[in-house]
Amino acid sequence: MITPKVITAPTIEPVVLSEVKEHLRIDHSDEDTKLDIFITAARQHFEQRTGRTLHQTTLEIAMNRFPSASCAIRLPRAAPLQSVTSVKYIDSGGTENTWASSNYIVDTYEDVGQVALAYGASWPSYTPYPLNSVRIRYVAGILNASPQTYPEEGIRQCIFLLVGGMYENRESMMPTADRLSMSAFAENPALKTMIDQWVVARAY
Repeated sequence: MITPKVITAPTIEPVVLSEVKEHLRIDHSDEDTKLDIFITAARQHFEQRTGRTLHQTTLEIAMNRFPSASCAIRLPRAAPLQSVTSVKYIDSGGTENTWASSNYIVDTYEDVGQVALAYGASWPSYTPYPLNSVRIRYVAGILNASPQTYPEEGIRQCIFLLVGGMYENRESMMPTADRLSMSAFAENPALKTMIDQWVVARAY
């Protein structure tokens, strides 16, 4: 599975600090910084598990070569995909070339965004650089607006539960009779079922 690199992280989260404190019934500010960290970590866990990107993020993937024939390139964590910024390739001499956008079309309709050849076009023919010769940069996630406008309350509920698990189970340890590690909490059948319903097809 291709893992994208985050070029520009989102500027907001799907839930805000005040909502989390209300959810956890916290009436002080002593742990606000820690809770903000938990919110980001919960969102990152959800995105990694589901293949989604929640708020506007610039991502980049690198491949050793273009696909064969007319196969489309499925972009990981491009659910939803907003746009493709650039498609670049590096030849054996280390020269980077930007492939003209007229050569490809961007599919933002499917659950996982993809790049496909335009009619009559073919993937570039070149001697590739040995590693990561193809790089595609794209923007995924919904527009950076108020998190309260995020359309899927089920996703926000998953984030609340993940943050609650991190808050209550902070130690990096194996589960005991009365406490759970975060990894064990994330595998709780009820929470896992909630998260799994948002999983999208992966890009390989």
